[in-house]
Amino acid sequence: MDTCVICNSVAGRHRARERMRRFKESWTGKVAFRPTERRGHGIDLAREAALEGFATVAAAGGDGTAHEVATGLLNSQRTDVTFAVIPLGSANDYAHSVRHQFGAMSLGGPCGNLLDVGLVRTPDGREFHFFESLGTGLSAQVTLESNAMRWLQGRLLYGCAACRVLARMDGPTLFSISENGCAAETFPTLLVSVMLGRREGGFALAPEARLDDGLFDVFHVRRLSRWQALGLMLGCAMRGVPRSHPEVHVSQCRTLQVRSEKPLTVHADGEIQVRPEDGIHELTIDILPGRLRVKVCDPE
Repeated sequence: MDTCVICNSVAGRHRARERMRRFKESWTGKVAFRPTERRGHGIDLAREAALEGFATVAAAGGDGTAHEVATGLLNSQRTDVTFAVIPLGSANDYAHSVRHQFGAMSLGGPCGNLLDVGLVRTPDGREFHFFESLGTGLSAQVTLESNAMRWLQGRLLYGCAACRVLARMDGPTLFSISENGCAAETFPTLLVSVMLGRREGGFALAPEARLDDGLFDVFHVRRLSRWQALGLMLGCAMRGVPRSHPEVHVSQCRTLQVRSEKPLTVHADGEIQVRPEDGIHELTIDILPGRLRVKVCDPE
C-alpha cells in the first residue's frame, strides 16, 4: 500500500457515515485507513504517515480534516508526498477550489498539482498555515457561531450564523493593513478575508482566484451597518462579489500585515486559530508558492 487515508467519520455533521462506509468498502485492502479520534489528531496521523513513507496521504472529511492533514504533511518536511482531498464535509471549500481549477483525479492516479500555501505568524511566536482561506473580523466570528449550530450545513449554515452575529454586532473595528511591504492604511473594517482558493464558508469571495499563482486575493469590507452587511452577504450569495461597492476593496498581494485596534479572532480554513482572549492584535501573512502537491478525488 502506498496510500494512507485519514478519515473523519463525523464530517458533514455526521451525514457522511454512509458515503464513508461505501468508500471504505471500495478501497479496503488497497489503502491504509486511519480514523481521527479527536480534534487535531489528523495533524499527528498525517505527519506519521508521511514519515512512514506513504506516497499519498488523503483526507476523507471536510475542510477541517483537510486542514489538519495538510498541516501534518507540511510538518513532516517531506516535499514528495501527494495530498489527496476526499470531500465528505459540509462546505468542502478547498475541494471545490481544487476541482474547479484542475478537475478531479483518481485516488490511485496522477500525483496532482503544486499549490500555494499561506503562512501566518503572530507577535507571540505562533505559526500556522492555511490552504483555502483565512478570515478575521466578521468571517471569523461567523465561524465561531457556526461551530455551535448542529442542524445545518454548507452555505445555509454560514448564512444563518452570519445573521446571528450581525444581530449583535457593535460596528466595525479600526484595522491597519499593509500589502507587499507598502505603507499601512487604516480603515474601519468589518472583515478581512485572505483567499488562496475561491470560497469561504461556501461563498465565492474570490471567484477568479488561482491556487498556484503565488498571490493572495484579499477581500476587505470596510464600514457597513448590520443591514448593509446583510445585504452584501445576500448579494454575494446570489450574484457574487460586487466589484463597484464603495466599501468593498479587492486586491492581490504576496505578503500582508494586519493590525487591529481590538484583539483578533482568526480562522484558517474554518478552524479557529486565534481567539479574543489570546490578546493578539497583529498578523503577518506570507505565501509559500507551490509548497504542497494536491489533488481532489471524488468519494463515489
